[in-house]
Amino acid sequence: MAENYIIDDILDALDSLAEKHEGSIDHAPEDLRAFGAVYSFSCELANGGLAQFLWDNLEHWESMLDEVKTALHRMNATEQSEALKKFHALCQTHAKGCQAAIEKAEASQDVKYFFDWYRENEGTLNTEDEGCFAFEGGLGDLLENWAESHEPQLRATLRKLAQQK
Repeated sequence: MAENYIIDDILDALDSLAEKHEGSIDHAPEDLRAFGAVYSFSCELANGGLAQFLWDNLEHWESMLDEVKTALHRMNATEQSEALKKFHALCQTHAKGCQAAIEKAEASQDVKYFFDWYRENEGTLNTEDEGCFAFEGGLGDLLENWAESHEPQLRATLRKLAQQK
């Protein structure tokens, strides 16, 4: 029999909720929403760090980081919460430049403006965000450890969701 991995089950439940609610997981129970916020954020970082995060989330980066902050607090992730403060400051520093590049890209329908903006700021975008979450374990291990240590509670939540279908 295949092992029933809690993280896969959480992600499946969040995908189902997002499908039912036009892409939103706002209706998810708090524990699942917390997991989803940190998971989504970690995917953005893995996809391209600060530059990609801002480009993909410029209109709502502050609210997204607020969600991540709340989730990290819920997970008692002190070190990651401190790193998030630094990341927030970096986003503030680079948001205007990103906005200008997005406006040029939209006006010209040319994504080259992302690469131009990235190259112009490469020294800070690459080196500054690396230090934010570059400590042992990272966000992936945090999520895995948290989910495994809260598995009974999360499984109960998943069962309740399944009954509501």
